[in-house]
Amino acid sequence: KIITLLIFEITKQPKQLQSDELETEPLTKKQVQKIGLLIRSGIIDYLREKNPNIKDNQIAGFISLISDGTMKKESINPNLKKDNKNYPIKNQQDKNDLDYILKKYGISPQSE
Repeated sequence: KIITLLIFEITKQPKQLQSDELETEPLTKKQVQKIGLLIRSGIIDYLREKNPNIKDNQIAGFISLISDGTMKKESINPNLKKDNKNYPIKNQQDKNDLDYILKKYGISPQSE
């Protein structure tokens, strides 16, 4: 029984470490806004259209890469799903704020 208990404890530890590594760090308001700008500008939809088999996790990894890792893939991923509470465009005011920023740079917001 002692050997079984030791084996259980040894095999349990790496799994705990692995799940700890995947914990998401909350994104700042500015980071969420950046994701919203990518969505509202149509860049995310463009990636999906050009790459029909792309997964949100891959898009999140790409965003993490171009943000020099300041945003973690695991934290970005929930922000890409419309039905998730972390989605950056929750109401008309969010949309208006993002559209204002895009227009300052001469970018037309994506139409619905």
